[in-house]
Amino acid sequence: MPCCYNAPIVNCTRIEQMDVIQRIAEELAVNIKQVSAAVNLLDEGATVPFISRYRKEVTGGLDDTQLRLLEERLGYLRELNARRKTILDSIRSQGRRMC
Repeated sequence: MPCCYNAPIVNCTRIEQMDVIQRIAEELAVNIKQVSAAVNLLDEGATVPFISRYRKEVTGGLDDTQLRLLEERLGYLRELNARRKTILDSIRSQGRRMC
């Protein structure tokens, strides 16, 4: 993962989001565009059953199993990034150096 600790918060968030999408795409052995589309639908509040039944064309045919794994990994990786940010902020507030 690229080091974005000193980047503006908006850019850092976008980089982290792209890293998450790329990582999930690699784990599922699917296209990044498929994962990105599924993430957007999930973020908009769509459920896995809805996406797998009615939005197959948007996700490039991801099946129910792939979507469930994607949803699980997305949650885990987002929590991990949030925890990482909290830890780095704590280190920064103590005046310690990183990277």
